Amino acid sequence: MHVNPFDLATLVHDDGEDDAPHFDQVAALCAECAVAGLELEATLAEFEQVLDQIMPRGPGGPEVDDPDLRRRMLRIMVRALWRLLPNPQLQFATPEVPVPGRNDPCHCGSGHKYKACCQALERKLPPPIDHINLLPILLEALPRERWGELAGSRVGYDHLGDAVRRFAELEQWQEILDLLVPWFADDRALVMDNEWLLDMHVDALEGVGDLDGKARLLERAVERGDRPLRSAMLQRQASMAADQDRFDEAWGLFEKARRLDPRSPNLSHLEVVMLIAEGRESEARKRARFWVGRLERRRKPDLENLIDLLRDVARRGKDALFEADVGFAADDRQVRAALDSAPPVCCRYVLDVVDGNAGPLESRPELAEALQVWSERITQASWLPGDQIDPEDRVNELDDMLDLLEEYPVLWDSFEALETLQTAAGELLPVDPYDLSADRLGERAWSLLECVLEENKAQDALLEWGFVENRPALNALAKAVMGQFYSESQPDLLIERLECLLRLNPSDNQGLRSVLCRVLSVAGDYPRVVALCERYPDDLAELQYQHVLALFALDRKDEAAEVLRGAVEFHPKVFEYLDRSRVVAPQLMPGSVIAGGDDEAFIYRSDYREDWQRLGALKWARGVLG
Repeated sequence: MHVNPFDLATLVHDDGEDDAPHFDQVAALCAECAVAGLELEATLAEFEQVLDQIMPRGPGGPEVDDPDLRRRMLRIMVRALWRLLPNPQLQFATPEVPVPGRNDPCHCGSGHKYKACCQALERKLPPPIDHINLLPILLEALPRERWGELAGSRVGYDHLGDAVRRFAELEQWQEILDLLVPWFADDRALVMDNEWLLDMHVDALEGVGDLDGKARLLERAVERGDRPLRSAMLQRQASMAADQDRFDEAWGLFEKARRLDPRSPNLSHLEVVMLIAEGRESEARKRARFWVGRLERRRKPDLENLIDLLRDVARRGKDALFEADVGFAADDRQVRAALDSAPPVCCRYVLDVVDGNAGPLESRPELAEALQVWSERITQASWLPGDQIDPEDRVNELDDMLDLLEEYPVLWDSFEALETLQTAAGELLPVDPYDLSADRLGERAWSLLECVLEENKAQDALLEWGFVENRPALNALAKAVMGQFYSESQPDLLIERLECLLRLNPSDNQGLRSVLCRVLSVAGDYPRVVALCERYPDDLAELQYQHVLALFALDRKDEAAEVLRGAVEFHPKVFEYLDRSRVVAPQLMPGSVIAGGDDEAFIYRSDYREDWQRLGALKWARGVLG
């Protein structure tokens, strides 16, 4: 079966660089093949038939041409794209593309072993960019009447969200409706996980002027959604009513939303906005102070900006809200574009491994020169939370960062630059909440680490915090894993990376052992909790008490009793809080815990008391302690 037509005239760059295929156009042809129902091997056969048009000979002429090399390079590119392409035959999941073992026959059909054939070639080529979303390209090839097939399919939620975001940026409201109307035809889609998509559906209805349809969709979500979604939609209705000065109606809707989901942090912003809009500024300040205290106790980094705004409202009232509306609202669009054009990862550090210790990361001359310019022009402190920096200065400094990365591309292979960019990206509004630029920078930091360790043959060596030169790398890697931790994504990879960081820097100056303990405990992997706690004996209160709980869960009660007595001796306040049925929350300082303090005890109780009760360990512990 052939896909027709192959528009060969558009497969080559029109800027004179006619020796390489255009990524988007090759991806589009892969999408056409997938829509036509072709398997990977049939798709590869289609491309090989037009090899000379897609990947022409180089300028050296036939005598230096290697058509087999061009064929293999094209196969590698198509296989990489196929792995990222949502496939209609698989309910729009991305397919598994098998990779031969090193000693297996190569996939290209040469008859050689993979390690001596395409594997060696793949290592010389730029690595595939795993975060690329090819769903928009697939949708261009998929007839519009088939878009409804995505509803309830296995398509990646992040892929769908990114496609919708792109349509919204271009105000292509009808495309959003064609994609989402079938998605929300089933009431089972009316759940909080789909809130952002539902918001986009509502905006698209308004964009095409269907205000009645918008009202009906909101009412349906309020009636049939799960409790958090119903609350979110009621909050949206309350905001709309307040905008039209229908305050009695707005407060009635607000109260319904609060009863449905009293823990929704968005209630805080909505309440103070409505109070100020109604002229009740003094009351708004009091409620802002209330919400600050309530949200701080949750200790969630993603609430920090909201808490800062509420704290400012408590101090300055409506002026704070006005400045928030017109102030710094840069998004991460520029950072995303820069990432898309970033060069492949390359090692630009030297390590001198002695007795299993890699020592400090030493920048090679070309990177050292670029970092000198970076340090002179970029001040990382201006991106730290809470710094009173003019928003315009932040925008200008972000521009400086991106200009320097363009002028000195080697900085993309610098942990120093990546760490600063991670901090900056975390302060920007994400244009795609499912594909954060800070996360992508973190992934690059991990790829850079693997590259540096491999090139310096230091995979098993320590990379310790004690060397100041290593701290930007360890910080960038830790920021990446904490992003994973808070997003609750890929727990197996998170555990693997946390273990890696503890192996590189066993003294753990960053407190990552506590994070690993939490992740393993949530997963119920008590043998590994025990192993972790035994690596750090007489340590943090959290690890000592989790050691007790893990031993108890493994029915090693005698050992658990011994560890419990030691934990209570060194950290008595934790068990006092754990044992009480009700406690009063102490004052908590974001990002800070006092060892032996009430805050440490309260935090442990909040995180783990339910596990102690569920396993029966709390009753047992009372008996042990008499």
